[in-house]
Amino acid sequence: MATTQSNFIIGNEMGLRIRTWWSERLYPGNAHFKGVNAYVSIPVQEGVARPPRVTQFGVGFEFAFDVRWVLAVDVLHNATGAVSTAYMMTDNGGRYSMHHDYAASADQTLVAPGFEYNWSPFSGVIAGFATSFSGVNSPTTFNVQLAYSHVF
Repeated sequence: MATTQSNFIIGNEMGLRIRTWWSERLYPGNAHFKGVNAYVSIPVQEGVARPPRVTQFGVGFEFAFDVRWVLAVDVLHNATGAVSTAYMMTDNGGRYSMHHDYAASADQTLVAPGFEYNWSPFSGVIAGFATSFSGVNSPTTFNVQLAYSHVF
């Protein structure tokens, strides 16, 4: 994961923080399975699945109106590669057959605005929502978010 952050003072000594991040998950190999599992929902003898590459990148803005109130907006993009599975099945006669399945890749863009209120330099609450736009093989979502923030 790579992250960078910059802080700026603008206007009447109001703060602006800009963050960017990028992360990528690569799995070291294949997942071997037998029977019913998360990759194939029918009984199979045995098989192998190649998990996808998952990439996320984004940018976040935090604008401080004063020492207590902050407006935050994150924009991020998720990209998930295709999943491939190969498995062996037996029919009622005991004959084996080999099958290959591919799950399509998916892309999704998400926007998450919110307000933060800090009643002390160490504690505060964050309230907002996250919404995604219908991307490639991904639905549109809307989620309300509420968090308590405390620095020890």
